[in-house]
Amino acid sequence: MSEAGLNIIVNHGHDRHSIFLPNDNSTLEDLANSIEVVTGVPPINQKIIFKGRSLTLSDEMLSSVGIFNNSKIMIIGKKYCEDDEKHLNVMKAVDKKFQQMNEKFNEVAKQFQDLQNGFVGEDLHKELKQQLVKQLMVTSQQLMTSLEQLDSLMLAGSASEVQSFRKKTVNQINSLLTKIDSLQESVEKFS
Repeated sequence: MSEAGLNIIVNHGHDRHSIFLPNDNSTLEDLANSIEVVTGVPPINQKIIFKGRSLTLSDEMLSSVGIFNNSKIMIIGKKYCEDDEKHLNVMKAVDKKFQQMNEKFNEVAKQFQDLQNGFVGEDLHKELKQQLVKQLMVTSQQLMTSLEQLDSLMLAGSASEVQSFRKKTVNQINSLLTKIDSLQESVEKFS
């Protein structure tokens, strides 16, 4: 006895997925929701193509449009809407800037460690401390600008991946800002 349900082959870009729908009476909407699970493309962004024609999302049964067990369909669509793509690009730029600021912080921290370990002549202490504090303040200001950029993005209806990427980046920036504040305080107190 064969298992009830439909196995559908889905091609999306260069990827091939197999989707199992447990109900022979599944609709195009059921298919679209299952496609979202495996491809990440929300139904609203999906264009479902079967035998050369584009299918419209509806509660129409798959069998009524000719989709049966082992049918092959093609999906065209992006995981994110156009706004999400723009937001993601802004966030990637901010993340890249964060990486640069993190490297700058590590350089300043090393210079301060050299100062603490006596690798810098005492006659240069005051000047180096001023430079380190200034570098930390500039880095902090650049990070605050990055936070403002992230905060200005309107992500109300965005995909969860976009929202979680922003949250991760904000948390990283806040963590680095805390480290900068701590290091700046140590530099200012060093004599």
